[in-house]
Amino acid sequence: MGVAALVLGIVSIVFGLIPIIGWIGVICGIIAIVLGVLGKKDEAEKGKAQAGFIMGIVGVSLSLILWISCAVCVNNAASRFQSELEKHGITKDNLEKMAKDADKALDQLKKMDKDSAE
Repeated sequence: MGVAALVLGIVSIVFGLIPIIGWIGVICGIIAIVLGVLGKKDEAEKGKAQAGFIMGIVGVSLSLILWISCAVCVNNAASRFQSELEKHGITKDNLEKMAKDADKALDQLKKMDKDSAE
């Protein structure tokens, strides 16, 4: 169990650093933690189990830190984007009005095209 904990701990660190598949790092890290705890009972595997346990904790921590930092970045970008739109006078109501105007213009173009085809 010590070797398995060590391998899964290493895998959890590697995958924990990759944004899109970081959830694999969390799963491997949790399994490494469990196997590390169970592997400490065997004296021959105690060192490897301890290393796997620690690497599992590190891998899960890296994954969670990455997820949280990505969420904060996306939130900040969305807030900044919204404030820039509002600074230039673009609001939800304005966008809805522009969409309705665009629909009217398309309808007029379709009507003109239909009339010219006849």
